[in-house]
Amino acid sequence: MKLLRFLPSILGLALILTLMGCSKSSAADDLLPDDQYYIKFKADGRPVIFANDAVTSVVIGTFSEYATNSPDMRSSGIIGTKDVKDGDNYFAIQVATVEEAKLNAPYTNYTPGGGKIKADSFISTYTKGEQVFGVVDETLYELTGDEVAKSEIKFTEVTDETIKGTFSGTWYDFDDSFIQITEGEFYVPRIKNGS
Repeated sequence: MKLLRFLPSILGLALILTLMGCSKSSAADDLLPDDQYYIKFKADGRPVIFANDAVTSVVIGTFSEYATNSPDMRSSGIIGTKDVKDGDNYFAIQVATVEEAKLNAPYTNYTPGGGKIKADSFISTYTKGEQVFGVVDETLYELTGDEVAKSEIKFTEVTDETIKGTFSGTWYDFDDSFIQITEGEFYVPRIKNGS
């Protein structure tokens, strides 16, 4: 049953890869140039940064793009990778909505209140070495009998070329350990269908 919880994360990765095929509050901020693309957050209080360096790390995003394998859904999300074996090496959040995605609306994986929107699909993955943490839709947690891991993402600024926003949440691994993702921010290049 634990594998069932992460099956959507694996499927979400496939969705992100399909879309890709369509051709400053901490000391760590000082390490990033003003025009540097990044995904940064704290994992249980430890600073984590994914930043484009054109050699070992890449970050990208999408916003309200029609998914190629599900034309009635719009996909929005971020992905970061690093070429390291033992450290933080993969991060992704992907939400799908039937309606066009909105700016400054927190999208969640749970049934929210107070102006938040439950995404039609919400999938995330964070890999540190061999340990994989993730979040899937609320209903899948209910099927496994586990507590809902509440997470959210907000897209605050979108242009033809870039996407900015924030995120946070509680994510679980295969052993039911969890990690708190806090102070999440991103500024990534926007990938569009056909680009």
